[in-house]
Amino acid sequence: MAGHTDVELQAALDAADAYLRQPDDGALAEEWEKWMELQVAASTVAGCVQTVVSGGQLDREAVAEAGLLFDGLHRTGWHREETAAWCRVRDLLLSR
Repeated sequence: MAGHTDVELQAALDAADAYLRQPDDGALAEEWEKWMELQVAASTVAGCVQTVVSGGQLDREAVAEAGLLFDGLHRTGWHREETAAWCRVRDLLLSR
C-alpha cells in the first residue's frame, strides 16, 4: 500500500536525520570531512524522499550515488548506526 510505504519512508528519514550530529570542535579534519560528505549525501536522499512522498519522480541515480557514500562510510566503521540508518532510507527508496 503506497500510503504505508510513504509513512515508513518518512519514519526512516526522520530516524536517520536524528543521527546527524556535528562533530565536536576538537574533532580531526578527517572527521569533519566525512561528516560534510555525509551531509551532502543525506541532503540528496532527504530531497528525494520529499519528492517521492509528494508524488514526484524518484531520481534513482542520485539515490544510488549517495548510497555508495553511505556504504563506504559504514564499511570503514565510521558512525555505524548513523550510516546504517541512511542505508535503510536508501534501500526503502530504491525498493519502490
